[in-house]
Amino acid sequence: MPRPLRSLQGRILTAFVLGWLLMLVVMVLVAFLVARDSLRETISDNLLFDTRLTAIGLDDYLLTRRRALESAARRLGGEGPAAPSAAALVSEELGLRALFDSLAVVSPGGEVLGRWHEPRSVPNPDLAALPLLDEVMAARRSRIGEPRVEGVPGQPVIRMATPLFSADGEVVGVLTGALAPREDGLLADLSRLQVAAEGYLAIASPGDVILHHPDERLLLRPLPVERNPVLAEASAGFEGVVEAPTVEGVPSLQSFIRSPKTGWLVGYVAPLSSAYAPVKRLWTSLLGVALVLMALAGLAASMLLRSAFRPLKRVVAQVDAIEQGDRDALSESGLRELQAIARAVNRLYLGMLDANRVASERKAYLDAALASSPVGLYLVDAEGQLTFVNPALERITGWSSRALLSGDWAQMLPEAVRERSRSYWQRLVRSRNGFQYQIEIRTASGEPRWVEVQGSPVRTAEQVLGYIGSVVDITERHRREQRSRWESEHDPLTGCLNRRGFEARLIPATRQQRRQSDMPLSLMMMDLDHFKRVNDTAGHAAGDEMLKRIGRLLSQTVRDSDSVARLGGDEFAILLPACPLLRARDIAERIREEVEHLDFRAGQHRFQVTVSIGIAVLGETDRSPSAFMQRADQASYQAKRQGRNRVVLHEGDPALAAPES
Repeated sequence: MPRPLRSLQGRILTAFVLGWLLMLVVMVLVAFLVARDSLRETISDNLLFDTRLTAIGLDDYLLTRRRALESAARRLGGEGPAAPSAAALVSEELGLRALFDSLAVVSPGGEVLGRWHEPRSVPNPDLAALPLLDEVMAARRSRIGEPRVEGVPGQPVIRMATPLFSADGEVVGVLTGALAPREDGLLADLSRLQVAAEGYLAIASPGDVILHHPDERLLLRPLPVERNPVLAEASAGFEGVVEAPTVEGVPSLQSFIRSPKTGWLVGYVAPLSSAYAPVKRLWTSLLGVALVLMALAGLAASMLLRSAFRPLKRVVAQVDAIEQGDRDALSESGLRELQAIARAVNRLYLGMLDANRVASERKAYLDAALASSPVGLYLVDAEGQLTFVNPALERITGWSSRALLSGDWAQMLPEAVRERSRSYWQRLVRSRNGFQYQIEIRTASGEPRWVEVQGSPVRTAEQVLGYIGSVVDITERHRREQRSRWESEHDPLTGCLNRRGFEARLIPATRQQRRQSDMPLSLMMMDLDHFKRVNDTAGHAAGDEMLKRIGRLLSQTVRDSDSVARLGGDEFAILLPACPLLRARDIAERIREEVEHLDFRAGQHRFQVTVSIGIAVLGETDRSPSAFMQRADQASYQAKRQGRNRVVLHEGDPALAAPES
């Protein structure tokens, strides 16, 4: 046996040092793990937030240019563009030229009627050979093309095109514009964004062609999904943050979001080595502090033990003196513990009486504490039967202690859940473990209340004797939480769902429909026509009142299982589970008619608004809920283009090709 362990003082000191060492190591380890998890959660939230903002900014970046191109196309339409008018357009459209690096007007036969390009940009290629122009003329709507190379090798170019219509609706040409995003201000700013050191941003097109990446060798190449399963999941529609290796095998936090309107994939990558660098430095610092504290604690403990054991050494010396005949008895002076040893037998009986008195006082104190406690307290035996309740529990439940102890405690619960709650209670009691749960009860007067129930086992070394627990009234807290949850998902003006609440119902609805493909899921996207006139003429208060009436009208028209949302401004959406496309069209027509006949007055003004509605049904090609919403939104946009106040079904829905029975 080592020499320090041969004495009681050495053993105590060794145990103290080892205990301190174990405690400090555990504390440092727990601090490290908590800090790492907290840092990972913070970085993940920041990654996802920045990714979503970037995706929204990318949508705005692309859609702003597409809308500008469409607006210019409408000004150029009519009887058909001639070369002089087309050339004048592309040279005089200063606003359009500020958004694009090059512009061109092309006839249906491929003839370039007019063109313009920035002096620093590469001239337009052979535009007649671009497939995008043929696709736009065939589809009769504007398109944003996939990234491609036009001129400078390795430099991505995004080309947009929109058809030119004659007065009778015939396609008489195409207006196209190109831009080099890597030279544009937006992507130049985005490339500098990073949440952690050595992190970077990557962007891919809806066709999974890489537009932006710090490794220029990957530009304009398809996503390497075969080398990274995470990229395959992101391409298939996954959105969120995962911890996985990159294509190069570097462990990283990776965040992916599809832009909601154009479908571009935005990803942020933060290597774990740089993300967790602060935690590693914290670990080193805490370990150093722990070692210093352990050394100081050991020194202090050694000094205290020497002082504490000095009286015992004197007792040993007196015993030695008695053995040698130099003393007759131990001295009764000194520490009280040593005096108690000499008088222990004489005081034994008095000590027993004192112990009984203390026990009685403690029992009286416990009874008074239980009775005066503001928290509801109860005792149950090993079978789960109530044996004691305090006055606070009577006040919380409204039931007397006699009724609770002699009757069935489940009478406080709604009848629909009584049997299930009895079974759950018996399982808790049989588990012999502590428990905590929240439940709704009915007081003796029938008033509903929410309470939090806790219980801890009372056990000996051999068995569990019962449980002691508490009941706390959390009704107000529960109401605040319910109200907060409702407010976070609803529009305060109309009472309809907001975008967050709508997406929270759209995602599980799409998953449910994919599991039960025989239950079609339809979606309406709608915009109010001429609503701006209400705000401009009668003020925003009148506009808000109009939106409230529209929200009530929509909620009263649809089924209880449908979800009505105001997504922003005068844009509404309705999710219709288990609703075929043609039935959804009938509902939409009824909504359109009721909105059209809505009589709204504000002061001396009378307004009449209409609604343009687009409908889509979830299909197998919808890789994400955002793609589903985009198709319905496209149909709504088509309704506006066709003259407003109408219902348009998305052209890609298979139900249009096979009428429903």
